[in-house]
Amino acid sequence: MAAAAAPLLSGQRSPVQRQLSGVSAQLGQGFSLKQPQAKVAVAVGETLTLSCTTSGNAEPGPVMWLKGWGSVNKTVYDQNKQDPSSRVTRAVDRSDTDFTIRIRNVQPEDMGTYYCVKFVKGNTGDDEVFQHGRGTEVSVHVKSWMQRAPTRPSSRAARRRTTSTTPTCSPCPRPRGAAGARAQPPPSMPASGELPSDAWHRCLRRQAVSGCKKGRFCRAQ
Repeated sequence: MAAAAAPLLSGQRSPVQRQLSGVSAQLGQGFSLKQPQAKVAVAVGETLTLSCTTSGNAEPGPVMWLKGWGSVNKTVYDQNKQDPSSRVTRAVDRSDTDFTIRIRNVQPEDMGTYYCVKFVKGNTGDDEVFQHGRGTEVSVHVKSWMQRAPTRPSSRAARRRTTSTTPTCSPCPRPRGAAGARAQPPPSMPASGELPSDAWHRCLRRQAVSGCKKGRFCRAQ
């Protein structure tokens, strides 16, 4: 009696093993699935990378990525049903051992726990869980610059109203003489033998298009 009851009393079987109803215990000996990431944080709009690799041999059956577990889960990637238009792609296309996936343009609703799962064909012909990773908890946050981004006017008229048409004029800097004394502002062109500062040259060029009076320049807002 003790020997017959031992498998029931040991309590050492994993949830994966308990789900292998009808799957032979000899299937996939030496097979291993590794999902190394425990937690991953990603910003909205970025690309999420979820790692999963396998080694050894197992009976035929796909590798999938599921979001959530139990009765509430969503298939994110199915090895046998790849959609070219999907946001989800393989990091190493067509690999038999690397099932790392990338999810583009992550959104807040992508937050959750993801599982890499190996399925095999059961006695009923349906895919049954053979082995799965520990799960990767994904958190999604908004970048700080996105939170502070100012709102833009919704129409051209509104944008025109927010743009000032009156220039803000400031005096042009006056160049100094060789002895350090303040020189008289030159006319639109420097006098012969006189070398105004670069700032004065820039001022002369800007005043021609700024709408400010001569000797002043339009200061950038």
